Amino acid sequence: MREDEIVRRYVRSLTAVTALTLPTVCWAQATPDTASQDKPSQEIVVTAQKRSESLQDVPISINVVSGKALETAGVANITGITKLVPAVRFDNSGPYSQPTIRGVGSALAGPGLSPNVATYIDGFYQANPISNNSDLMDVTSIQVLKGPQGTLFGRNATGGAIVITTEEPSQDFSLKGNFSYGRFNQARAGLLVSGGLSDNLTASLGMNYRHDDGFVTNLVTGNKDSKSDRFTARAKLVFTPTDTTKFTLIGKVEEIDDPSAYSMSAYQGETTGVLFPDTIIATRRGEISNDVPGVNRVHSQFLGLKSEFDLGGVSLTSLTGWRRDRARENYDIDASSAPVLAAFWNQNDDVFTQEFNLNSDPSSKLQWVVGANYFYNKSDNPNFAIATGGSGLIPTFFSRVYTHSLAFFADATYPVLPNLYLTIGGRYSHDYIREAFGTAPSFTEDGATDERDAFKPRGVLRYEFAPRTNVYFSVSQGNKAAVFNANGQDKNVVKPENITAYELGFKTASGSWNFETAGFYYDYKDLQVASFVGTATRVLNAANARIYGFEAHASGALNDHFRIDLGAAYVDGQYRNFEKATRYTYGPTTGVVVSAGDASGNVMQRTPKFSGNAMLTYDTPLADGNLELSGSVTYQSKIYFDFFEDTKQNGYALVDLRAAWTAPSEAWTIAVYGRNITDQTYLSSVLANAVSIAQLYGQPATYGAELQFRF
Repeated sequence: MREDEIVRRYVRSLTAVTALTLPTVCWAQATPDTASQDKPSQEIVVTAQKRSESLQDVPISINVVSGKALETAGVANITGITKLVPAVRFDNSGPYSQPTIRGVGSALAGPGLSPNVATYIDGFYQANPISNNSDLMDVTSIQVLKGPQGTLFGRNATGGAIVITTEEPSQDFSLKGNFSYGRFNQARAGLLVSGGLSDNLTASLGMNYRHDDGFVTNLVTGNKDSKSDRFTARAKLVFTPTDTTKFTLIGKVEEIDDPSAYSMSAYQGETTGVLFPDTIIATRRGEISNDVPGVNRVHSQFLGLKSEFDLGGVSLTSLTGWRRDRARENYDIDASSAPVLAAFWNQNDDVFTQEFNLNSDPSSKLQWVVGANYFYNKSDNPNFAIATGGSGLIPTFFSRVYTHSLAFFADATYPVLPNLYLTIGGRYSHDYIREAFGTAPSFTEDGATDERDAFKPRGVLRYEFAPRTNVYFSVSQGNKAAVFNANGQDKNVVKPENITAYELGFKTASGSWNFETAGFYYDYKDLQVASFVGTATRVLNAANARIYGFEAHASGALNDHFRIDLGAAYVDGQYRNFEKATRYTYGPTTGVVVSAGDASGNVMQRTPKFSGNAMLTYDTPLADGNLELSGSVTYQSKIYFDFFEDTKQNGYALVDLRAAWTAPSEAWTIAVYGRNITDQTYLSSVLANAVSIAQLYGQPATYGAELQFRF
């Protein structure tokens, strides 16, 4: 079936749903805004169930990080939330961002291979992992939803979802900016201007620039090969023609030139480059020995329209999004000075999404949401080439994947008994995927298609002991959609991952204090796992797993000056029935050797058993202004980076400090900071392939100063 015919078919389905709801806009009448009335002074509001609710009333394990907390912790991009949220990791396969929540993550990279933790910014799904590690701008909150979110967030939310909300334009004129400079020539500048253009039209424009010389020197060239530059600009326009209608138009562009993810050295010297004479093999932090410099250049564009209608008892929200990413990549795969193997490719991604949500009146006894979602993605590697043995570029293949997904979902909560609430939801989805590939020398196009349906339900019981105190038990399912491994020229479809989660949780709040805890058990089947043979990615359903654990979070004010935030998680993840796992072993006379073995019973990769974080903040008046001192500690226990527990990082802790003084007028703030002040040496990722076992170090101690202003 041709792509245009498929698009028309899905659009007709969405149009039919829209036709049932949109005409009622003409008769929409204003209703009181009850969502913001009578809220406790310290209440945290979340949107995990597609509506605004108190954190304590939502029967999902959620960590909420405020914009202020991100600022205090010095979090510049999404990966930095690991400082503030336990049981969350961000790994990378080169520039491909790969989040893991409670042991559920993905090591897949290539066309059409999305993570299984879904990221949303202002309600719009971010499908492409190569551009997901973008800088954070003007963020008001980040919600980390743990456990499968298949009903409301759909495809590829097996492990959870990360929901990012940014500032809306204000009617009053405002100007905010920040400048910082630190070790390794880390410089950052940001600016946000906002204001009203008329009584019913507001706008904002934000820009952010970041430069970093990096801490890595290439022993082959003597150059700083991990210098990076990032620029992001986002504009928002909010139009409210009536009291019952609101349109938000968002535009964003991003330019990334950041090869740091390719600044990898050989783990314990393990590279096939050892077989070449006079090879330089770097292993220490701050050193690499690549004969081909890494390249990661990404140009991204995004345009989104959020339309909101109050229909007099129900509300309708439409989210229409378009995204275009263009990336160029170079990678020295053998992590040595020897000309063993390097890869060069472009990746192009085009995404279109359309979602409709129809919500009940927030004051009604039965709370519900129904919706429809359409997702289209064209992901393309048009020209993959290699260099080996000192050769020039050798074209090897092209690959392309088309994905169409149409879904309908519903979720409802009702008090079946006094203080006892039952939630039932489900999501039906229909996916169509098509791959195309061609190999040298003829590059004749070949490929395959797959089409399948899925239904993922959830059920929850929540009992309210008192206002802001609840206990809940949930059973939910999620899946990571089926994929093709077009880069591996494989016409066999990789079946969907499926997970069934059981969770028992408790939440309470009093004044400024919030406390949440949860225990969970996951039955995880048909894991999509990746291995690398030469330049080809091998993807298959090779494992089942079980994961269980518990976590807790508490935050609040100790007194008028001290505030504390504590989080801890224990996760036990183990592979079951993993008999054909890929293993990489090394010998000084053989280099890296690829074999297969039984990994059943082994610890799941990238899953520390214990992780935790603590932040203490102290503020006090000083010189007519306000002094704020903060310190944070992040800890994780030992993790393994592979299926056989051959590569690992032992437990370690990172300590950050910050001191900030705000002027009496609150118009400006000066601050000094130190990050990883104990200069802990640790590995942030290890990637094995057919010619090397490559490692990437985390950043050493850094320090600097910043200036903020606001008018």
